[in-house]
Amino acid sequence: MAGTTYNYNEYTGNYTIEKDGVLIAKQSFSSLQLNNGAVNVNIKNKAGYGNTVTYDYDSKRMEYRYEKYKIKKPKNTYDIILNAILIYAKTD
Repeated sequence: MAGTTYNYNEYTGNYTIEKDGVLIAKQSFSSLQLNNGAVNVNIKNKAGYGNTVTYDYDSKRMEYRYEKYKIKKPKNTYDIILNAILIYAKTD
């Protein structure tokens, strides 16, 4: 809309998960937060498609594939991103 200002935070990166020196997962992610609202973390699979994990500040829960997950109170956006990756890794 004309005359409307939106603030947003965006993060992108890659992550790897290893257990006992063995690579378990390696993918890229992007995160977007509009106007200090919910944080959406999109984790891209090998085909380039994404799976989104959302953190809602009001309910203090993360949602992935219509399932809700309670996490410890995040200190910052990095905590939210790490928890989203952990939820995704545990369920896929």
